[in-house]
Amino acid sequence: MAFEAFYSATTARPASRLARWLAERVSPGGRALDIGCGSGADAAYLASLGFEVDAIEPNPAAPDVSGAGVRFSRAGALDFEAAPGTYRAILCSNVLPFLVAPGEIEAALRRISTLLAEDGLAALSIFGERDGWAGRADVRVVPAGQAEEMLLGAGLSRLEAEVAERDQKPAASDVEKHWHILRFLCARRP
Repeated sequence: MAFEAFYSATTARPASRLARWLAERVSPGGRALDIGCGSGADAAYLASLGFEVDAIEPNPAAPDVSGAGVRFSRAGALDFEAAPGTYRAILCSNVLPFLVAPGEIEAALRRISTLLAEDGLAALSIFGERDGWAGRADVRVVPAGQAEEMLLGAGLSRLEAEVAERDQKPAASDVEKHWHILRFLCARRP
């Protein structure tokens, strides 16, 4: 998929289910991090609620989404610089499945745990084993039980979980796929 088409197709979309779920459970104010911010819709949503948002995206085709309450950086989950405990809210929507090198998802989860404030929450998504992109070299799917173990190993406690399955075309695509998305709301383990 051409990323320019993806960013164009998602610019005016409403906030994602994951961003709304996070916002329902953490009081506004303080700093938030949107990892893999894409076209910036979720970052703008969190900023509209009163968060100071750091929106990061490593893809050079991604637009600079800086704006009211949003500071953009061209960086990824593993190379973004911030002090431990900086964020009350961390959003990582549909990013982890594309970290395919051995240990990359685990390293990103440890990074999220480190950056999360003691009273903070993180909302993240992983593609489950029934996802239509299972078997692709550029996507990593994870069974639900293994995902839970990865969270614990990274120092995160799962507070809530949801599973979503549907058939739908990805943004900027004409080909329908089966989505199997595991969503987790997490806190840092004491």
